[in-house]
Amino acid sequence: MLSNPYKSDKINLQKMEKGGIDMKQRYDKKISNTYYPKMAEAQNDGIIFYSLMFPKIAVKSSINQDDKIEIEFINVNKIEEIIKEKRKRKKILKIILIGTSILLKNIYVTTAIIFFLAFILEDLKYFIKIVYKIKFKCKGYEKLGSFHAAEHMAINAYFRSKKIPTFKASKKESRFSNKCSSMNLICKIIIFTMIDLKIAFWDKQYFVINIIEIIFIIVVTKLVKQKGLINFLQILVTNKPTDIEIKVAIQGIKEIKKFEVDYISQMTDINTNIEKVS
Repeated sequence: MLSNPYKSDKINLQKMEKGGIDMKQRYDKKISNTYYPKMAEAQNDGIIFYSLMFPKIAVKSSINQDDKIEIEFINVNKIEEIIKEKRKRKKILKIILIGTSILLKNIYVTTAIIFFLAFILEDLKYFIKIVYKIKFKCKGYEKLGSFHAAEHMAINAYFRSKKIPTFKASKKESRFSNKCSSMNLICKIIIFTMIDLKIAFWDKQYFVINIIEIIFIIVVTKLVKQKGLINFLQILVTNKPTDIEIKVAIQGIKEIKKFEVDYISQMTDINTNIEKVS
């Protein structure tokens, strides 16, 4: 039986009920085939699948030294502490760019440069760094791209079949996914860059038209993302997975779903017993 990640089943159940969560509805949704993991995160040594029902719980599926699939239940708070990354800002570069723009005495160019420094530079640097390390398989990133692809393939197969996917079904799936979080970053960079260019070449005589064009850029980019028309850009952050990496992804989905089904069953039984006693 799976261990309880909380101090008390009763206390946790009360917290969930106070939060407006209908346990019966949750349980029905849980055992249905339409349920799916909230989010997954590929790492260099495996894939983490986060629980939809229990935000503090996640399952890490990885390969051990004996080339066997290993499952570990972990606390999300610990994950968050590990993956926090402090992005150092290049203050000298920013000062040079702002100083140059001021010398140009062009308020629009100045505004565009400040906008770039505030909203684009750090994300762009981070994305370029990740792409470089994944595609060139730098130390610590050798398998990140392939695990990322395996994650997408298994989840795509899950959505298609509405059940735990088989290896055969997963292997046929695309390594691109509409639900990939990297697309949020890519779209943000695209939108902000286009807006930044619009600001740099701003024509105050056509103020209303400029605003409409910015709104158009945002709407069209988000629509294109939603339709999956730019999913091909995920080739930058994925590599072709091996068979064992696909199996790791499948096992991760299987374990997180099994955990949630079993745990909800335990909590439902406890709740029923409490009601009988009271």
